[in-house]
Amino acid sequence: PFLQGVGRSLIMVGFLGALTTFSSFAFDSFTLLEKQQYGVMIAYMTASFALSLAAFFLLYHLTKWGLS
Repeated sequence: PFLQGVGRSLIMVGFLGALTTFSSFAFDSFTLLEKQQYGVMIAYMTASFALSLAAFFLLYHLTKWGLS
């Protein structure tokens, strides 16, 4: 089989973790929309996106520097 043991577990945990994280983000955004808190919703969505990109680039560069 393609994946067994630890490799399969890591991929499943990563997939399910990403799925639940995105679901929480969508639910929180929609809840703010329903409450007509548009400014808070836009700030929440913008901050979440910006911080996730910043974390990605930081870890990408730390990994790149550490492996060179």
